[in-house]
Amino acid sequence: MLDALIGTAFRKLRQQVVEDDADLQAQRDADLAVSRMGGLAFEFLRKRKAAQALETIEEAMSYRPSWVWLRLVYAHALMLNARITDAGNVHREYCNRTVETGGTWAESMREDFAALREAGFNLPIMEYFEQQYASKS
Repeated sequence: MLDALIGTAFRKLRQQVVEDDADLQAQRDADLAVSRMGGLAFEFLRKRKAAQALETIEEAMSYRPSWVWLRLVYAHALMLNARITDAGNVHREYCNRTVETGGTWAESMREDFAALREAGFNLPIMEYFEQQYASKS
């Protein structure tokens, strides 16, 4: 039910933005909504709802495909959905990029992995990704 409500709200917002791309308030509202959707996806991961996280982050990325931090959450969602090769491909593509907060991909990955470890995830693939991609900062 929540997913349907979120999807409906985002579609309405997207239509509003498309209809008037000069509407700065609509743009800000859309950015805030997408940001919250990315945060929700990460919370789904922490709660071990990986399939919901993947669906949510894919929806968020459809609105803001250029946002790097959404790609990082996407990589986590792929990893926790046992799509390791796909997750590695995302890391490889984005590991030299800066996220919207100004930090590096590596710094953000380490912070996210720390939060996931606090939630009970201690996967060998996390250590591997840190060794391969978090050292790029």
